Amino acid sequence: MRLVAALTLVVLAGTADACPRMARYCPPGPVVVYPYCPPPVYYSPPVEVVPVPEAKPADPVKEDVAPDGWCHVRGRVAFDGDPIPKQKLIPKSGGAYTEDWVVNPTNRGVKNVVVWLLPELTPGQLEDLRTRRLRAVPGFRPEQVYPGLSLKGDRSLIHGEPVRAYVPHVLAVQAGSDLAIRNLSKVADNPTWASTNNGEFSPQVPPSNLKEVKNLKPERFAIAVSSTIYPWMKAYVWVFDHPYFAVTDPDGNFEIKFAPKGNLRLVVWQEETGFRNGREGRWGEPIQVPSGRLNLGDVMLRPNKE
Repeated sequence: MRLVAALTLVVLAGTADACPRMARYCPPGPVVVYPYCPPPVYYSPPVEVVPVPEAKPADPVKEDVAPDGWCHVRGRVAFDGDPIPKQKLIPKSGGAYTEDWVVNPTNRGVKNVVVWLLPELTPGQLEDLRTRRLRAVPGFRPEQVYPGLSLKGDRSLIHGEPVRAYVPHVLAVQAGSDLAIRNLSKVADNPTWASTNNGEFSPQVPPSNLKEVKNLKPERFAIAVSSTIYPWMKAYVWVFDHPYFAVTDPDGNFEIKFAPKGNLRLVVWQEETGFRNGREGRWGEPIQVPSGRLNLGDVMLRPNKE
């Protein structure tokens, strides 16, 4: 009886062990071998895979176009010749460079070129201009100017520090605008201004002061601005009686917005070479302007022959 009781206790003790990993010896009784218990397996709930929708193609960029009867005219003025002129550092200028030609050597784009539009000329008007019976090209009629379009505003020519130069070098404005020549340097300046319709002056402008010209009137040619103290400091101001003009950026690009549809004339001016196509270029060259947009491509500009 005692032996049966002992075996019963051993069996009960073994079943109390949740999951033994090895045989257990309990002398003096028999060796009891328990079956192998595998480790528990944990299951994660299934992950729902949400398909990623395919990206929709971006809406095409709508080209900026003018309404019917009007046109945005763009183009690029490029240097036509070799070698490409290089700007030179001006001694004692504080870091200013020559600006008679500013050409991007990568794409030949010419900066600081003034581009504007004129109405088409009749053969009689063109002949009168050539013989000087007509002194100026007739302007745009009121109905040829986009309603409400105006580029009038306040403009500035700035003499800064430490670079002794007028910035911007070439400025184009619409008649009725105001202009201030600001001296932001630490020394006095003496800007000289000579024009046909906007007076003449050569004032002493102390540091942090300015000289103003109010309500600019149209000019047939550029107004040259120079400094009597620093002779390399120069700038040019064009004043137009219409809003159809632009000055090229460092890549030679220009854009004239809301020009009237029809036959017009394109005029190109650069300070060193003057008008594109010489004297005849003062009256421009004919172009046909459609509704919407017109890209003139590269407008080649050749330097004067020495």
